[in-house]
Amino acid sequence: MASPGKLDRSQPIGEICKEFSVTPRAVRFYEDMGLLAPRREGVTRMFSRREKARLRMILTGKRMRLSIRDIADILSLRDEDDGNEVQRHAALELFRRQLDLLLRQRAEIDEAMEMLRQACETLEGEVAPTGGPNSSAAGSFETMDRSARRASGPSSAG
Repeated sequence: MASPGKLDRSQPIGEICKEFSVTPRAVRFYEDMGLLAPRREGVTRMFSRREKARLRMILTGKRMRLSIRDIADILSLRDEDDGNEVQRHAALELFRRQLDLLLRQRAEIDEAMEMLRQACETLEGEVAPTGGPNSSAAGSFETMDRSARRASGPSSAG
């Protein structure tokens, strides 16, 4: 016989929201998308340990910047009766693709940040000591464009 602490005590949506720091709207969205299927007691959604594990996986997938579709695919594979081997292989492939995407995005963000730093340095040198601009707004954008071209190097066209 299971001890009282080990029983699969279902929890209502309010408790789940507090535990996972999510809104009821988010939980209902995941339910509408077919990612969660809490049982109903009247109008109350009750979440089992299984649903809580699925919500934990959904939120982890979101932090990894996975799409809802990708998260749904991983969750559907988790339901297969193969010892989760298929899920592990699919997840590994998906995670590698996502990591490559995030690395490319980070490189693009790093480049944009460097362009902004250089533009700020250039503009700071052109701002009058009183804090007022030394040139027109159009001139400032031209300065930023020059800085951006300098930051991206000679291979960057157009």
